[in-house]
Amino acid sequence: MKKLLLASLYFMVSCGSSTNGTGTYNSLGEIRSFPTVPGPATSVDNENVVAICNALKQKESILDSSLNTNHTFVTSQTDCEGNVISSGTAATSLLKEGMSYVFKRSDGVNFTFPEVETSTHGIFSEICSSVSNLVNPIIGESEATYFKTVGISSEHCSPVYGEVCIEIEKAVRQESSAVVRSKEWIRIRTNSSEGRIGFFTQRKKMTKSFCGNNQFLTFSASLK
Repeated sequence: MKKLLLASLYFMVSCGSSTNGTGTYNSLGEIRSFPTVPGPATSVDNENVVAICNALKQKESILDSSLNTNHTFVTSQTDCEGNVISSGTAATSLLKEGMSYVFKRSDGVNFTFPEVETSTHGIFSEICSSVSNLVNPIIGESEATYFKTVGISSEHCSPVYGEVCIEIEKAVRQESSAVVRSKEWIRIRTNSSEGRIGFFTQRKKMTKSFCGNNQFLTFSASLK
């Protein structure tokens, strides 16, 4: 079976009831069947994914020379009841730990999304290794990944020139079906003229975690 695509990240925690009538959050906890042979990704999704992966590769070429640079994020976190646990500004530095690059907060608090994503490490590693034959969903041994780059609500990922939004759903496999456990939205800068190409400028994650029915945790961070 083919694997591609994104793994998860962690930023701020937020939990809330799934009461949105548009169905924006209703897929959390949803049980889905999936095809034995996944179909090809749409041409638009394929084009946008190529742009994201190319931007990540450009970023990789400058990561070592970018060590100790500062990156400031606006973050927020809520609990399963929708209460804000924390919010504010997080000052981070780009560091290298072993073979990985990470964002470290200067105040010692764990950053919501510590991993610096690349085309070979993290949530984009599988999809970027398979852009020549991109399928959707991506079915692995223990999970299925659904994604799209068009029709995304601006509530979760607002469009910006020179950047691409991608929505990712991760589902735990159960034989021929899968249960959606998390939704994530990431906006990647793909235009080098804007600086910091390949870095995320907006990121949001919702997950069922240990919340009750129709509840979820939410983590978010935006680059200042």
